[in-house]
Amino acid sequence: KRAEKKSIQSSDYLGQEEKFWVVDADDNDVQITATLKAIGEYCYIYVDNNSSATTIQAQQVANEWDGTSYPSVISHFGEPTDVDGDDHIYVLLSPALNNGGETSPSGTYGYFYSRDQYPGPYSNYKDIIYLNSAFLVAGTSDDKFEFFATLPHEFQHMVNFNYKGNDENTTFDEGCSMMAEMYAGYGLPNGSQYAYNVVKVFEINPVNYSITEWYYNKTGYGISFLFMCYINDQYGSAKIKQIVSGSSNTGTGNIANVVGIPFETLYKNWVIANQLDGVTGDSAFIYTSIDMAGTFGDRYYNKQSLPGIQTGSLSSASLKPWGVNYMKSGGNGSFSVRGSNLGALLFK
Repeated sequence: KRAEKKSIQSSDYLGQEEKFWVVDADDNDVQITATLKAIGEYCYIYVDNNSSATTIQAQQVANEWDGTSYPSVISHFGEPTDVDGDDHIYVLLSPALNNGGETSPSGTYGYFYSRDQYPGPYSNYKDIIYLNSAFLVAGTSDDKFEFFATLPHEFQHMVNFNYKGNDENTTFDEGCSMMAEMYAGYGLPNGSQYAYNVVKVFEINPVNYSITEWYYNKTGYGISFLFMCYINDQYGSAKIKQIVSGSSNTGTGNIANVVGIPFETLYKNWVIANQLDGVTGDSAFIYTSIDMAGTFGDRYYNKQSLPGIQTGSLSSASLKPWGVNYMKSGGNGSFSVRGSNLGALLFK
């Protein structure tokens, strides 16, 4: 359970300097000094004193937060944490996430850390998210697009924590954050290079990944986005919000209760939709926000096309719990399937 709300209202002012703990690119806790360069209706934008981000750029972040990220996430997911007694969310821009430099943007775009929800060592004890300033200062137009997409992504994590603590399955939490990007005008159907890449990586090699196991790679983000996008397209965005803020329940059981069907059925339908989207007339097996194959009306990154699920010839394969293998026949003959609680076989 998160810490209780403080009763003292913050009085941060432009030009104020504060010390913050930051997890750097090498996963070390480092303390930096930052200056408040912009104040929005719902945010404080602090800039690391080692960053060359300008006041104008800080104001751009504040404008994006107030005009898009904050209202979109509140509308689609619920209320954020409030441990500091201030309606403003702290947004810290720092090159520490980029090995301390800003000439070659790389690594993480940003993060939310639940440690800040409690007093203690290395905690900033604030409602705060962190962004890699290098992508804003020296990034390409695509980098900056992803930088701003990180605002709703990390804010969803804060909202999710407000209702679930650290108990939610990571795949489902990350899937909601990928949806937060899409709701805010970023993400796959709005030209995101990152979202396009993570979905494509999964489509090219969709072999034996479990929906309940988190993968710290592009495939993990691709799977998490597609699963939540399927729920959104089949049941509506209100169900996504209910999954997050409807209760403190988590995991597969919570999702099944919200959508109103057994998780086994939902999972099988999603697996089939990944293969049949765009080629079936059965509405249970389609996406509406994206196309699994094609360009989605040239809305994907650089009008590029997704290949769709690529099936490979397998002589034998294992299967993880809540996992799937997409296979095709390597020739004539027979095959056998062994296991317990096997869900479905789809022949195409």
